[in-house]
Amino acid sequence: MKIPVLIMALFCAGVGAANTVEVVWNYEPPAGHVDTSPALGDLDGDGRMDIVLGTIAGVVVALDVNARELWRHEMRSTICVPPAVADVTGDGRLNVAVMDRQGRVHCLSGSTGDVVWEATLPNTLYWGETVLAVGDVTDDGNLEIVTGDGHSGVVCLNGKGETLWVYRGDHGITQAPAIADLAGDGVVRILVGGDKIPLVCLSAEGRELWRSENGIGSSPLVYDITGDGANEILVGVNEYFTARDISGKEIWRYQMQREMDSAITVADADGNGDVEIYVADLAGNLVSLTPDGQLRWSANVKERVRRSPTVGDVTGDGEQDILVAGYAASLFVFAPDGRLKESVAVPRDVNSSAVIIPMADGAPGVILPVSNDTVRLLRWPGAQPRAVALWPEYRFDSRRAGSPQESAYAPPVELDLCVGDM
Repeated sequence: MKIPVLIMALFCAGVGAANTVEVVWNYEPPAGHVDTSPALGDLDGDGRMDIVLGTIAGVVVALDVNARELWRHEMRSTICVPPAVADVTGDGRLNVAVMDRQGRVHCLSGSTGDVVWEATLPNTLYWGETVLAVGDVTDDGNLEIVTGDGHSGVVCLNGKGETLWVYRGDHGITQAPAIADLAGDGVVRILVGGDKIPLVCLSAEGRELWRSENGIGSSPLVYDITGDGANEILVGVNEYFTARDISGKEIWRYQMQREMDSAITVADADGNGDVEIYVADLAGNLVSLTPDGQLRWSANVKERVRRSPTVGDVTGDGEQDILVAGYAASLFVFAPDGRLKESVAVPRDVNSSAVIIPMADGAPGVILPVSNDTVRLLRWPGAQPRAVALWPEYRFDSRRAGSPQESAYAPPVELDLCVGDM
């Protein structure tokens, strides 16, 4: 077992570094580096969030918040999509679902890492282009997994690993699916994007219901951004970020500089009662938009961003911080009004969200996997216990379902980090 390098060194930060971030620990995986977002969950039932990592060498590692290894599991190929954490089997205990680049899915015991079941997709994956989205697709009280491959395939697995259905379309590389009750009628829909068709809506049985115009899509997100009780679909189409109604009709669009991957986040970070939409594209253009698509502010984060910005008071100044990690070898920390509070230099690019986790003392830390380098836990000296995190992980939480307002994210015990405010 590799022991994490425990350090309390100051990290290089710019733009007013009086509250300079510290590196609590660096963790070097046993083989390969981490090039996807970590997952969080209380795997061992001790009331603290644990961390699940997948490496390009195919190793899955579970750590506690102090970087002590709980267990490890080896896949046969590269892991380039994030693990998911949920009670997939319905026995009241958390599972970890992981998938390698060959499309092999393993459902593991969250407490031991033992294999519960295995499944295989019909085709292989493209690097980092999908997720294992977990939700109650069949409306029977049990959870299913929906995922996709690099060849227009979408697959739904039940809690035993059995294939419920396979959709074979022509949308191209399947982006991260969204699982949501679009109409609020108790009927679940599956939304997928691709690099040929930006948005396809499937029934809970895997039947295509509608599709959008041709173009390059992003990973869709479902959210009632206007607060009127009706969901909107947020998705990139070519260089435009769009909001659509539940039939796929465009409501508004905002022109970005390039296409988008899955860097879409919704939160009321400024606390005024209306949510803001935070979107970053593959040119490093970050924008904050109003619910009707008007620009609040924009910033240049220099290089492409593929994963969701995260939102939480990590610096301890009482306001929400917007954390953006990408390929500029920096973690950018913005205030809700767009002020750059600081940029934290890291050795290389980051293909992960900056994941917010409660540490042992209840104050928030930030997990940041750096490509071809270590995974590190960052902490600001002013970080306060019971800080609020409005959007702590990639696609909100470790179910990756792309519908935060429907998320059943509920820690088994009260944590010092209050997740969500919806």
